[in-house]
Amino acid sequence: MDKSSLAGIFLALGGIIAGLLLEGGNLQQIVQPTAAMIVFGGTLGAVMLQFPLPVVMHALRRLGSVFVAPKQNAQATIQRLVQFAQKARREGIVSLDADLAQIEDPFLKKSLMLAVDGTEPSELRKIMELRIQNQADAEEKVPAVFEAAGGFSPTIGIIGAVLGTLGGYQARTRLVAASGGRDLPIALLEDAIAIVGGFAVLAGTANL
Repeated sequence: MDKSSLAGIFLALGGIIAGLLLEGGNLQQIVQPTAAMIVFGGTLGAVMLQFPLPVVMHALRRLGSVFVAPKQNAQATIQRLVQFAQKARREGIVSLDADLAQIEDPFLKKSLMLAVDGTEPSELRKIMELRIQNQADAEEKVPAVFEAAGGFSPTIGIIGAVLGTLGGYQARTRLVAASGGRDLPIALLEDAIAIVGGFAVLAGTANL
């Protein structure tokens, strides 16, 4: 668990809420699902226009790594490779076929499968280097998704604010009587959500 990421989220939210309360506001003023629907829904749609769906889904799945770092034990991996090398030297490379079912790492499993199948070392190296490059290219698109979302979010918030303001002016008398004139705070809240969500969260995530 990445304590720094969690602390940053709580610190940002805590500062916003504390400032609101110190200014005499209340939490009901920022609990507005309409504003969140416009900003996050519009941002997601804009991102899906820019990137293919598999890239967007991959980026969303990787979002969890911001708070939970994947477990990696380099020493254990090295020891396992040494064991495989010793076994291949004693019993032959084909003997590693029995260990393939126990390997969870797809990269290591693919490498050993090719080695067991008799692939030449130079050819095996080229294949796995190409696999690494393809994986790196795919990973480079993940921060680009969040950078785009961080750029779209404030713009969508401004659009929502304009729409909310226009709606308030067009039916001012009816809205004031029915909802106490809450449309203008909703419009302003959309800007706040856009700024916080766009720059504090999305753009920050893109630079991990």
